[in-house]
Amino acid sequence: MDIVKLCPAVKTPVWGGERIGGWGKKGCRGRIGETWELSFLESAPSVIDGGPDDGKPLYTVAGKSDWGSSAAAFGNFPVLIKFIDAAAPLYVQVHPGDEYAASHGLGFGKTEMWYVTDAAENAGLYMGFNRTVTAEEAASAAKNGSIEALLNFIPVKKGDCFFVEAGTVHAIGAGVTVAEIQQSSDVTFRVYDYGRRGADGKPRELHLNSALEVMTLEKYSPRGNIFSDGLFADRAEKLAECRYFSVYRAFGAGSFRAENSFMAFICVSGSGRINGLPMKKGDAFFAPAGKAVVTEGGAEFLIAGVNI
Repeated sequence: MDIVKLCPAVKTPVWGGERIGGWGKKGCRGRIGETWELSFLESAPSVIDGGPDDGKPLYTVAGKSDWGSSAAAFGNFPVLIKFIDAAAPLYVQVHPGDEYAASHGLGFGKTEMWYVTDAAENAGLYMGFNRTVTAEEAASAAKNGSIEALLNFIPVKKGDCFFVEAGTVHAIGAGVTVAEIQQSSDVTFRVYDYGRRGADGKPRELHLNSALEVMTLEKYSPRGNIFSDGLFADRAEKLAECRYFSVYRAFGAGSFRAENSFMAFICVSGSGRINGLPMKKGDAFFAPAGKAVVTEGGAEFLIAGVNI
């Protein structure tokens, strides 16, 4: 299998914005909340764009040998990559860990990281509680609409990076666009949604009881950079690492190869070429394990894989 460009599954929630629609991405016009750039989920797969497998879902073409041994060890493809654009605040939410998800028939938990690609002036996000709270306090604040006062607000700018462990209450604020690298899971417990209604005109469902079972109630403390330099330490900056994914940021010309893992390339600014293919902001590519990848030009891009 050769490197392939990907066309995303597109989501249009009520809080979506217009940035992604302005990037010139295939199939992306108007108000968009999420694009699932690398997705092996059959309910919302990414599709190959161009070449002999044009139009085919990636999961039907890329086998476990293409995933690499580190990814294949999970059984199911372990990574999901998105762009998220919030014109209005996302709902306050929390994700379970693997143990809770498995014991409740939900598949896998969800740990993730965000890389801020764009941010309006004074925009920010909510990450964890600003003090230790009780479950009763969190529940009461979610019900009466005062939960933002308990959350840790962090102003953001382009290039900021955040690691969001399962159990951390969080929300992306209005005016923020991120690239999200996460476990391949769509399990989310909605805590508070500003009283918004869905397309059917009804209040959107909350999952407060489940959320209280998994959320971390202690005061938020950022995770330090405790990871190794990694495979590309001499040519890229490692941003995040956990058992599910490794993420680097790189610029311009470079060469990359991982024998043990696929590599996903996500362009977050500028333009260039990748193995001869044009690459611009918003583009995503999948390279199978063992494939040599050469980048040229002035693009800034993220590289994601497993244990690289």
